Amino acid sequence: LQEMTYPGTDRTIASVTADKVLSIGENIQIRRFVRYAEGVNVPYIHMGGKVGVLVNLAVEGIADMAKVVEVGKDVAMQICAMNPTFLDKSDVDQATLDKEKEILMVQAKEDPKNANKPEAILEKIAEGKMRKFFEENTLLAQPVVGEKESIADYIHKADKDATVVAYKRFALGE
Repeated sequence: LQEMTYPGTDRTIASVTADKVLSIGENIQIRRFVRYAEGVNVPYIHMGGKVGVLVNLAVEGIADMAKVVEVGKDVAMQICAMNPTFLDKSDVDQATLDKEKEILMVQAKEDPKNANKPEAILEKIAEGKMRKFFEENTLLAQPVVGEKESIADYIHKADKDATVVAYKRFALGE
């Protein structure tokens, strides 16, 4: 990391960091970072620097960049507030799906309302609750804070050719 070239210069990250330490007077250490080389990157800092988000959007064709950045900032605020674990349903690994479904099946079996229901019905109940899991844990399925539409619908309504490719949320102390 320290020997990588700092973007926009011919200097290493270590030399730029050393200069920043001298000018600020505080010891700075880079513990983690993310960089997206393609698309439109929209940063967002919240709570005086306690939480930061970088959203990477892909935009097809000619787009209203001011609108894309506005949408990116709104999505970043959503990530900041709701802290989704996954981008979309396809990003959820099979082990997480299996564990969540197992938990939901146990809950369905232990619910007194479901005492005499067959296994197939309990499966359907668990599948219905999996939709709620995706809504809570995947960014694109989450409803926009204070709204009924999903983040995916919000993005496509604002710019039909824009999509979130990736994001990273950093919180102080993590």
